[in-house]
Amino acid sequence: MNEVEPLSVGRKVADGAKRMVMLRLAERLVGLASFSILARILVPEDFGLLVLATSIIAVIELFG
Repeated sequence: MNEVEPLSVGRKVADGAKRMVMLRLAERLVGLASFSILARILVPEDFGLLVLATSIIAVIELFG
C-alpha cells in the first residue's frame, strides 16, 4: 500500500503563511472596493464622517 508521507513542520508553516498573506490581501481588496463604492455614493460631508469613523476604528484596532 502507498502510505501518505506526513508534511514537515516547515511545509505546514509555509502553507499557513501563504494562506494568511492571501487572506490579508483579499481583506484589503474588499475594504478598498467597499471604500471606493461608498466614495461614489456619499456626499463630501458624509465622506468626512466615514473617514473619521475609519480612523477611530484603526486606532482601536491598533491598541486591541
